[in-house]
Amino acid sequence: LVHHVPHVVGWNPAPEAPPMKLVRTPAERRKQRHIDRVNKAKERQQNEHLGLAEKPEQKWTLKHLEERQLQLAYPSAGPTELETIVREQIEKRVVAHFETNELRHIAALGHQKEHYFDVLERKASESPRVVAYRIDGITDEYLLNKIKINAKERLLRGVVIWLAAKAALVVLVGGERAQRRIEAIIRNATWPAGARVDRVWCSNITDTANESLYFQKARAGGAKESGKGGVERVRLVKPRTARDALELLSNQGLQHIWLAAVTAPVIGDLAVGRDENDIAVA
Repeated sequence: LVHHVPHVVGWNPAPEAPPMKLVRTPAERRKQRHIDRVNKAKERQQNEHLGLAEKPEQKWTLKHLEERQLQLAYPSAGPTELETIVREQIEKRVVAHFETNELRHIAALGHQKEHYFDVLERKASESPRVVAYRIDGITDEYLLNKIKINAKERLLRGVVIWLAAKAALVVLVGGERAQRRIEAIIRNATWPAGARVDRVWCSNITDTANESLYFQKARAGGAKESGKGGVERVRLVKPRTARDALELLSNQGLQHIWLAAVTAPVIGDLAVGRDENDIAVA
């Protein structure tokens, strides 16, 4: 009989979990910074005592003019010369302080810029929703451009449609926090006499597929699986007819916003320049 030795697979233990990072309290962080400063000062003093580092220059202030220590350091100098020496040293310390601060600020600019855009992206993506505003009686595009510029700065998507220089439809897609700022601008804007601003659409984006449709970058002529492109960056458009405006929204998957702007009731308490009894869009 031939005995076949079975192949034994080596036993591999499960990998150890990475150590959990402990988060210190503010009091613990302050205490650790104090300990680090004390240790750094002790190390500097030891290096100066051993001759490994140069001793810093004695710091003189105006109160030292009346003390004997300054006179012993400069025995041949008169009172006027001593004051000049002290004031020159103070000026050098001030200049060095500002130069150090400037270098530190320049070194932190890159991180500050990254943090600023990280905050913008987070606000533009958290709790995404679609909001539309209908503006009647708008004859100047200045306020519409203001809405467009602020929406683009907050990384929102959508479109501002100005139809026949009489009415406008503002459609914004993005995070709730970023849109709250735009709504505050709309509320506080000085609209012309006879203008009326209503919120006609507000819905949260909860479906992942729907969210990808809204936030994916639109490409000219590039149809997605749903047959529509993504919502573009905010821009001001002046279509000639209502049919052109509906086609523009349809290309971005927002045709239902147009129907809501024409037939749906007003949503929310946003009402600028309209009567309290007028609760529906004509």
